[in-house]
Amino acid sequence: MSHVLSYLKLEPQQQKPWLVACLLSLGYGVYAFSAYQVVGVLLALAGAALLPTLPKQARNYIGLVAIATLILTLTPIGTETDLVHLLLMTLGLAVTLLVPYAISHIHYKHSFIHFRLSLKKWPAQAWVMVLFAIVLTPIVLYAYFTTTDASEAWIMESVSDKIIVFTAIMLIGLWEEFFFVATVFGIYQKFMPVVWANIFQAVMFSGFLYQFGFTGWIVPLTIVYALYQAAVFHLHKNLLINVVIHVIVDIAVFFCLLASLG
Repeated sequence: MSHVLSYLKLEPQQQKPWLVACLLSLGYGVYAFSAYQVVGVLLALAGAALLPTLPKQARNYIGLVAIATLILTLTPIGTETDLVHLLLMTLGLAVTLLVPYAISHIHYKHSFIHFRLSLKKWPAQAWVMVLFAIVLTPIVLYAYFTTTDASEAWIMESVSDKIIVFTAIMLIGLWEEFFFVATVFGIYQKFMPVVWANIFQAVMFSGFLYQFGFTGWIVPLTIVYALYQAAVFHLHKNLLINVVIHVIVDIAVFFCLLASLG
């Protein structure tokens, strides 16, 4: 037990960044998971208000997460396929991802946000992680969509609907890895223990999935999935492995949706 707690222990210089990150992630979690969206926004704003108390580097980078989080709360998230919704969602997600990346790479001397996609030989452990996704994901998702009414949130009546849904699922899946894993987790792990950084990004990641209709008994599994993806990134420092795993998951999502809709 003491060994586990040592991974969670905060050094004095990590305590304030931890508090700000906690408020930001908790705020988005409340916003995404509950009907008390105003409370969630207020918690995130409280975290942002504490930014001036942080050391300069932590203030700069966690401030980028704060900006992105607040933009994300203003972005319409959902499975609707009408053009206006898709355009607004695409714009919001693009700004949420690109603003932190641009500021960190252009304005700051060095960046903690790296989208490294390496084709170099992967270690055997990485292939095991990919194989795990191939085997387990279709089983879990098929069980989920066929035992719940979650698929009813997706409009797939025509061929064009199916094309839009497939494209949206794949692109948003890539965005999730670039934002929650490479950006949020990538920043948080520099200012607090990796375990806390992973927990905070997982709260946001799973909350985002909840807004897309992944509710009910699958929520604990989406949290585990989010934790898993950040752990893969931390272990291998190669976002391409995360992308491959996520592409497998999202292909399974699409075809399990089709199967459940008959």
